Amino acid sequence: MIHFRSSHARSRLPSRGSLALLRFVLLALPGFASADDARAYRPWVIESSEAVRPAAPDPSQEADDAAAVRDALAGLDEGERAEALFWDAGAANHRWVNALLEHYRVGPPSPLKGRGLAMLNVAVYDIVVAADAAQRHFARPRPDVTAILAANGPHGYPSVRAAAAGAAAGVLAHLLPDEAAAFEAQAASAARSRVDAGVSFPSDVDAGLTLGRAVAERVLARVEDDGSDLEWQGSRPEGPGKLKGETFVHAAVGDWKPWVIDSPKAFLPDPPLAIDSDEMAAQLADLKAIERTVPAAILAWSQHSVDSAYQVWYDRLAMSVFESGLDRDLPRAAFVYAAFATANNDAMIACFGAKYTWWMIRPAQLDESLDTLFPSPPHPSYPSAHSCSGSTNARTLTHFFPGQAESLAAMADAGGHSRLVAGIHYPMDKVAGEKLGNAVADSVLQTLERRLLGEGG
Repeated sequence: MIHFRSSHARSRLPSRGSLALLRFVLLALPGFASADDARAYRPWVIESSEAVRPAAPDPSQEADDAAAVRDALAGLDEGERAEALFWDAGAANHRWVNALLEHYRVGPPSPLKGRGLAMLNVAVYDIVVAADAAQRHFARPRPDVTAILAANGPHGYPSVRAAAAGAAAGVLAHLLPDEAAAFEAQAASAARSRVDAGVSFPSDVDAGLTLGRAVAERVLARVEDDGSDLEWQGSRPEGPGKLKGETFVHAAVGDWKPWVIDSPKAFLPDPPLAIDSDEMAAQLADLKAIERTVPAAILAWSQHSVDSAYQVWYDRLAMSVFESGLDRDLPRAAFVYAAFATANNDAMIACFGAKYTWWMIRPAQLDESLDTLFPSPPHPSYPSAHSCSGSTNARTLTHFFPGQAESLAAMADAGGHSRLVAGIHYPMDKVAGEKLGNAVADSVLQTLERRLLGEGG
């Protein structure tokens, strides 16, 4: 149970009139939904929302709950106000995705990092759906106080944001066990901030945290047998046109269990061009003809990072959710995040499965006169993982935010083209990656909207 402090000197709080105006504005936003307007979202990993529903709130706690909220608001200082605003910003996924990305800054992009982001966002989706359903079931009113935040709907038990914090902390502790205590402390802080803000009772956040931890365990059980811990057991092909070098990485990724698509092999691109063909000679000529100006080289270098592979895309997602008002519709926002993360994860499984089907030699290995900006990554060239990932990301976000189609396509194209500027991919790698990424995104979106959205969704 989270413990809350006794009252201190009162800080200035917003007036009831200003909060009423704020709620009116939020309700007018296109993405805002009250609990009564919620879509019939189905959970993903857990059997049903009812399967993890907490016990009904205890009426004997009501007086203590109300007193704790009044004391918290009476003693609210500027640091606590800032904490409440921090944890309330964006979708329920937002702060936790950024926490994971901060740790993922070390080292290059990898399918394992995409896997971690998918696990996190699926867990948050399931818990948001389950907690939102429980709120509507119990219909317990929120505290009757002048809160400093606009609540997501009229009901508060269990707290959705506290539940998301519990689930996220559980998944992050599994992914980064050395940081488990820090994540648990952050979850407690996120939950406590809801009481400090006057939007939740202590029993709301206690129930939410407990529920979140239970859902995290279900998600972790789901990935125990996804194959991500298995060593590659294949045999490496030799001969002209095959990847050179003693070291190669991520060869077993194509055998991982995807979140959504049935078979990565269903997205296998056509074979790459023969290395002795006129078409391949044209591919190499096109690479050599690229003007590698300083700005182009800077862009290529900037794309060769975790920030470009993940952070800029999640920043774009967070901005789009905020601008559309979806940050006030927590189930819908969580669905968008989960679709985005799992589409990327599944695209990388299909992409690396294709890479190690064809074992295509890198351009600078085929033509040693070709200069590269940096060493070729130690995995096959065809298709381009940057193009697979960027195209999947753009296609998924365009589905939810169609007004951004042109700029999202430009982001994906820039990432794929940067690999050509760097000299580490053939043009055909980019084209095949784009085709694969778009196909996986379409399949994931169609499947998820059929599986997870109820009537009217």
